[in-house]
Formats: sequence, structure tokens, C-alpha cells
Amino acid sequence: MSEKRKISIPPLIKKDRVASKYWNDTIPLLQSKDIITELDIALLTNYCLAYANAMRMEYFLKENGQTVKVGTKGYTQVRPEVAIARESWKDVRTCADRLGLSPMARKKINMDEGDEEDDFLGL
Repeated sequence: MSEKRKISIPPLIKKDRVASKYWNDTIPLLQSKDIITELDIALLTNYCLAYANAMRMEYFLKENGQTVKVGTKGYTQVRPEVAIARESWKDVRTCADRLGLSPMARKKINMDEGDEEDDFLGL
């Protein structure tokens, strides 16, 4: 088995404690499955940063609630962090699918590999 080349952590990820931990936890898993190369760095960076941002928003919302009273009459309004969290999780799912990290993406990868040879027709 050939030795895996270490994929260096991008500076933007290094500056974010949560993204950095997620990067360091994820890279070895992806490399062990041979589903990541240096060509995937931008996508993996986006994945880790989106995850870190989503987690920060979730913690904020847990501490502060999803709504806030605004104006002199105290109308209840959904916090902007709710939308930020939603978009961040959407980015995480999109990146996960593209990196083959979701169950459906792995199933598709396995189905695509099976398309190379059709046992039924003997092709």
C-alpha cells in the first residue's frame, strides 16, 4: 500500500478552532477510503467552515433562543442566526454529497462503480 501524502491544512481553516478540529478528524477518514485528493481542498475547506459556522449558530441559538423581541411594541421576530444556521447546514449537506460523505452519495458511488460491468447481460 502506498503512503498517503499529507494534505496540509489551509490557513483559513487553521484560524478557526472548530473548523480545524473538524478538518483534522475528517481528512484521515477520507484518505483511508481513497476519496479525497489535493484537488478537493477547496470543497473540503468549504465543508469544514460551513460546519463550524453551523455549529456556532446552533450554540448561539441554544443560549439565546430563536426569536427576539424588537421595536417599542415588542414584536417577536426570528433571529437572523436561524437563517444563517439553515444556510450553513445546507452548505454542509451539499459539500458532504459532493465529497461522498452522505449515505445517498456513497450509495450513488457504489451504484456508479457497479455500472462498469453488467453481470446480467454478461457485458
